[in-house]
This record gives sequence, structure tokens and C-alpha cells, in this order.
Amino acid sequence: MAKETAVTCDQSQWGNGNIVEKKGSSRLYFDFYYQGERVEISSRLKNSPANKQKARDLLDKVMVRMLDGSFSFAEAFPHASKEKLALFARLEGTTVTPKAQHVNCSDYVGHWYQTKWEQIDSHTTRTDFKGAINSQILPYFQGMTFYQINRGVMRAFVKQLHHLNGAKKGQPLSRQRVANIVLPLRTIWHDACDEYKWEPSDPFFEIHKYYPKRAANDEFETIEDNDLSPISNDRDPLRFGEFQDILGKLDTWYQPVAELMVLTGMIASEMAGLTRLHLKDGFILIRRSVSRGVERIGGKTMFRRRDVRITPAIQQRLEVLLERTEGRRLVTSKTGKFLTSTGFYKEWVKAVAASGVRYRVPYTTRHTFAAWSLIINVEPLRLHKLMGHGSKKMVYEVYGIYVERLEEDREQIAVFFGEDFTVPETKKP
Repeated sequence: MAKETAVTCDQSQWGNGNIVEKKGSSRLYFDFYYQGERVEISSRLKNSPANKQKARDLLDKVMVRMLDGSFSFAEAFPHASKEKLALFARLEGTTVTPKAQHVNCSDYVGHWYQTKWEQIDSHTTRTDFKGAINSQILPYFQGMTFYQINRGVMRAFVKQLHHLNGAKKGQPLSRQRVANIVLPLRTIWHDACDEYKWEPSDPFFEIHKYYPKRAANDEFETIEDNDLSPISNDRDPLRFGEFQDILGKLDTWYQPVAELMVLTGMIASEMAGLTRLHLKDGFILIRRSVSRGVERIGGKTMFRRRDVRITPAIQQRLEVLLERTEGRRLVTSKTGKFLTSTGFYKEWVKAVAASGVRYRVPYTTRHTFAAWSLIINVEPLRLHKLMGHGSKKMVYEVYGIYVERLEEDREQIAVFFGEDFTVPETKKP
């Protein structure tokens, strides 16, 4: 063991630890007891009179935190050896959570395959994810830590993507193919952040701006074999102006219905299931749906039962619906019967055609709600609950890639939703 010389030699100070020098080292060391174990660890400060006092001050703060119970060895000394971190994590009754700069991407992908990959329901998606990971993602990010993945790295990654073989070898990939390669990487990155409780800046923010341009007809280009299934272009979210153009041509009876769908993420069958009793304590309680004339309690999944806070913008549309209906049902057709998806569909199609807006199915109102929420910075964790999904992966993997060309509409969208919408709920009924 290297010879040590204590800077503070008064043994009465032992309870507060010492600052020591080690022969052959230019650094100062902390020497103290914690959880019954002696700790000798580098302060990472060079040996100098000024640094001795600085080290002493740091150690005094450590001792104060030990006394008040707020001390965490891993937080104070993240550079300690794995053995020491594991020892004190066990003694403290905690687990060691690695930091982003200590987790290698390729190492985590191996762990991800074992713990997360098989949880993806679709066999096709699993296969496509694996193909993109092994062919494009791992070769590029091999040896890189998660801490090194930032927006600049992501932009460089996207720009260098190309065909690896075949007749197009070396040529740039299509826009959709690039999106499909970024998708599993985004999923892995978010899974790692969730697992290790990291809160870094999102490297995927506005990454779509660096994708190849769309084809001339504004449709997705033909997808190659083994690509992920493309998302239908008739569900793309609407620009704010497009939605206003459609509303202007939509039958006035259905205008507040369409607006409420965009404001809440509800679909026509869920709107049809609403009654006056489902407006309670400032929330819309989404509990029922009506499909093909059959009323069903619940939704497609248990997660579709959700509570949506009634903001002033939502209240404004609800008041129109409440005033024009006298019965129990809140949203009806013009004849007073159940609002049906088919009936709303017919009115929607006519309005879209008359507006001149590129065709979208009525379900695009739900995608529009998600995309507009993301563009005004609603937290994805909150959004996935508002959408009624069992996992927030749906937000990242499906709706997340939709936020495109909406930046120009951010101010109008924020006004449409209202300031209250971006404030998280503080209570539920």
C-alpha cells in the first residue's frame, strides 16, 4: 500500500475525515469512514495549498450530508470503482444507476434485445427493427455512449444513410426509409432514458428537417422490401390552415364535433358514447363508445378509459352541444340519433373535397391532436395518457414522426388549445 501523509494529523478530526497525500501521486485524496467502511478515494484535485482547503470544504459538505441522511455515495463519487459503487449501493439499500456517459450504445442494445425487443407485439416490426439496428444503427454508433448522442450526431447519422447493397448501392435512401431507421433508434434511446432515469436533451428534436425531401407528388416514395410498414398518407396530421379550411366547408352541426375531436384526441365512436353524466368535476370521463349502433362500455383497450380535463376551449364546444340536445346523449347526428362513424365520415369527405385540402380520413383528427400537442411541447408521458395508450412508445414511434412542417403553426395551435391545455392536471375525478 502506498505511503500516506495526512494533511490534517489531529486524530480528533478523524470523525470528519482527512485530506491525505499519497506518495507518487500528484492528487489529493479523501480518507473517511462511511457505513462502517473506510473510504480512500481521489478528490481529483491537484496537490496545492489552495486545493487542500477546497478539498477540505468539499469533504465537510459530504460529512454534513452523511449526518442529515441525504448523502449518496454514487452521486458524490460517480468515478469510484464499480466494486465500491456496488458495495455502498447495497449498504445504502439502493441500486447503482449508470450515467449516460458510462453506457455504451452497442452494450445497451444487447441488453435491449433481451429485455425489450420481444415485448414488441408485431413479429414484422421486431424483424424490421432488428434489420435496421444491425445493418445501419450499430455500425455507426459502435463504441459511442448515450451521452455522445446529440442533435449534431443525429443529423450526421441521417445524412450519411445510404443503400448498402443492390442496384442502388451507395445511393441515398428515401425519406420514409430514413424515418424507419430512425424509429428503432429513437425507441432504444427512450427505453434507456426510462430505465436509467436520464433526462437529457432530446437528440431527435426536429430531426425530420434533415430527412430527404418528399417525392414530387408529396406522397411517400415506394418502400423497399423489409422496410417498416409505411404510415398511410391519408392519416397525416393537418396543418392549422387546412383544418380551418375543412371546418369552413363542414356542415355547421358537425363543426363543434370535429373541433372537440382535435381538442381531445377522441374519435367519432367515443364521441357518440358521451352523455351528460360523463361531464364531471371539470373532466370529460371517456368510458363508452358506440360502433355500428352497439354501445360498449370501455374502449378498444382498458387504457382507452381516460379522463380529459375540460379547458375553456373544450368548454366552449361542449356548451354548443349541451344547448342543442335535450336528451341524455351529448353528441348526436342531425336527426337526434347516435352519431355514427359512417355518418360523420360522409360529412367529412364532402367538406374535405370542397375545401381543396389533400384528402385525409376522419381519424386524422386524432393524429392531428397528437402532433399539435407535441408541437406545443406537451410532455409525451402526459400525451400518451390523454391518447389512451398503454405505453408511451406509441407516441414516440407513431405520432412522434408526424411533427413536420407544423412549426410555422405553433402560435395558432397554442391559441386554439388555450394556455390551460399545456398545464398538467393536478387532480382527477
